[in-house]
Amino acid sequence: RPMDGSKEILPQRGLDLHTTIDVDIQDIVELALMRSLDTYKGDYATAVVMETATGEIKAISNLKQNPKSPTGYSEALNYALEVSENDPGSVFKLPAMMAMMEESNMPLTETVTTGGRTYTIFGETMTDSHNYGTLTAQGVIEHSSNIGTIKLMQRVFGSNSHKWYKYLKDFHLLDPIGFQIKPVQPKPVFTVPTKWDRITYMWTSVGYSSNTSPLHLLAFYNAIANNGYWIQPILVKKATQGNEVLKDYTLTQKKDAKPLCSKETLAKLHTMLEGVVLRGTSDNLKGTKYGIEIGRASC
Repeated sequence: RPMDGSKEILPQRGLDLHTTIDVDIQDIVELALMRSLDTYKGDYATAVVMETATGEIKAISNLKQNPKSPTGYSEALNYALEVSENDPGSVFKLPAMMAMMEESNMPLTETVTTGGRTYTIFGETMTDSHNYGTLTAQGVIEHSSNIGTIKLMQRVFGSNSHKWYKYLKDFHLLDPIGFQIKPVQPKPVFTVPTKWDRITYMWTSVGYSSNTSPLHLLAFYNAIANNGYWIQPILVKKATQGNEVLKDYTLTQKKDAKPLCSKETLAKLHTMLEGVVLRGTSDNLKGTKYGIEIGRASC
């Protein structure tokens, strides 16, 4: 309502934001995420679909249990972007393997003896879900062996552990990702090498003692699918006013000029990831109607 002495403020034309979201994919992702939470009784979960070659986010969904909601779930927090209090876990073993192969040219056939389901070093104990005995480097990833990863890390980085930190920085896993939606805490929580104790580099290689966002990890895995090239995730492509493009966000989107690793390492990682589905921890996907194609970037 009019206020005495106030200046008249004329309305201004707003901008139209063109997002990368595909509404059909978004519907599928939200339903699939809700069904998975029902199946596994999780407290919360996130799911993101990213187009490999462009970095465009086609769908993003975050759900948390909420008894007051008609569905039993609600969107309480954008978990995909947040550096939560939870360790990233086993998905961090692949960055560790990439770093080890780049540093030592480790072959897929490199063997390591896990020695059972527990391994104690410097007074701390790490466990595996099974007694894997002796595994190859490929088998360590296929079966997600904590002990195998830690022992290989000792072999490669034991005398120069700070190099592991440098690799993670090169992999874009230690710095803010610069996403268009700003998270509460944009930078992953990762202790600097000067404050490490004797086991920190080993424990972080299997996803403990650090925090990072799912979007950071998605961008890393996307680079493996994108022939090794990291690309910044993007949610808004452009801002327009009428037919005029006032801001093209793809022009400032960050893209690495060189791959994260060598072609030889990339080929080994592709073989490992394929093995995870064919023989390893995700063999429940084998034989489904969803084919697994390794080493092809989708557009």
